[in-house]
Amino acid sequence: MAAESAAFTPLTLPVLPLDDEVVLPGMVVPLDLSDSEVRAAVEAAQAAARSEPGKPRVLLVPRIDGTYAKTGVL
Repeated sequence: MAAESAAFTPLTLPVLPLDDEVVLPGMVVPLDLSDSEVRAAVEAAQAAARSEPGKPRVLLVPRIDGTYAKTGVL
């Protein structure tokens, strides 16, 4: 048990709310970089990947009635 808890490292990720799209785990989706909200999330992910080597990641969450859902997809 102790080894499992020591291996857990929380992530800090940029969040991109989606209004109309449905994204499931494992899906690859295009993002419209002309949208300022999308561009900001992608740029934040790229900056984070430069400081901590790895793939840039963005957390995609549904936006329902103007609020973020409790679950999302990396």
